[in-house]
Amino acid sequence: KDEVYRYAVWPIGSPLSLKPDLVISNGTIEYIGSGGNHPYKFNNGEFEYKCQINQLGTAETPPANLIVEKGGAEILFAPAEIIRN
Repeated sequence: KDEVYRYAVWPIGSPLSLKPDLVISNGTIEYIGSGGNHPYKFNNGEFEYKCQINQLGTAETPPANLIVEKGGAEILFAPAEIIRN
């Protein structure tokens, strides 16, 4: 709502009704080109978490990717699902 974004993380297999392990508020969104792909970015100290939403791609392209950087160096790149409650 009102372009206020929050990043929350739960352990794999945990229900979303439990308290998340990590919550980062005040994320930003960056629109890249006119194709619709865009990352939500969240900063936590020297870590940056990017939730890349993939609007364009091939049949093998996941709906989203999670990218984690530490000090500007990528330490994690993983396909992700979009879950809506």
